[in-house]
Amino acid sequence: TAEGGPQGAEVVEEEPGAVEPVKEAESINPDVTEAQEDLAVAYEDGCHGDQVASTVKSCVYGNADSDYVVAVVGDSHATHWVPALEKIAEENDWRLETYTKSACALNSVAVDYQGSFYDSCYDWNQKVMDELTGSDGPDHVIVSAASYPAAESSDVPEGVNTGGIAEGLGDAWTQLQDSGVGVTAILDTPRLDLDVPECVAEHPDDLTECSEKRTDAIEASAYNDMQQAAEDTETEAVDLTDMFCSAESCSAVIGDVLVWRDQHHMTATYAESLTSSLQLELREESSLEFSN
Repeated sequence: TAEGGPQGAEVVEEEPGAVEPVKEAESINPDVTEAQEDLAVAYEDGCHGDQVASTVKSCVYGNADSDYVVAVVGDSHATHWVPALEKIAEENDWRLETYTKSACALNSVAVDYQGSFYDSCYDWNQKVMDELTGSDGPDHVIVSAASYPAAESSDVPEGVNTGGIAEGLGDAWTQLQDSGVGVTAILDTPRLDLDVPECVAEHPDDLTECSEKRTDAIEASAYNDMQQAAEDTETEAVDLTDMFCSAESCSAVIGDVLVWRDQHHMTATYAESLTSSLQLELREESSLEFSN
């Protein structure tokens, strides 16, 4: 792309057909060798919890002194929206707080991680919920989530909530709403069945080899669980799937930007290019407060 010109999702905003899988790209940003390091700033700032500890970590972006507080909460699929949300927060005078942990969505039921009950995630959820619904809690919470199976009941200690994933998501969101906190769900991004940077490196002359059927990519993600939870609880939800996929296929490279840093995490570069699109959807579908 021309220096200073639109790239990534910005190109799709001007030309919707740009979301179609392309055979070749003149340049690709970030380079495939650097894709794994193209992360949201929350990682560098030490704000994203690992799979072991249940300690709640939080960082602040946007206007730290603002009276209007928005929290982004969930797993790495919540974190990968931070590059766009950080820009939106700056534009709209929000105090943006992050509460994220690897492989751990905001969910009230026990989930499975690598074949067993993910106890640190359950504990983290209890602690985060206390903070979000406490006297210093945010005005609004934005959630997103990747796909996880529910834990087997036999693996779960007595007193721990069990149930379906959609049920657990919806219950957590309802707890927030009942405490007076607004909730908006960003439906999960598509999940591809291949390592995108590796595929792009192997097929620079035919990037269509690195695309994925739209229906398969959505089915592999948490999109359906999140959509069901939003419908069941009447929670605000935004859907940006059309910024990743055409009617048939999800793309590896859009507007000369590498969309994915692995199978299912956005590059920070592509996420930032979604700022305008995400803000438009949030303005139309959510009760978040925006500057005029």
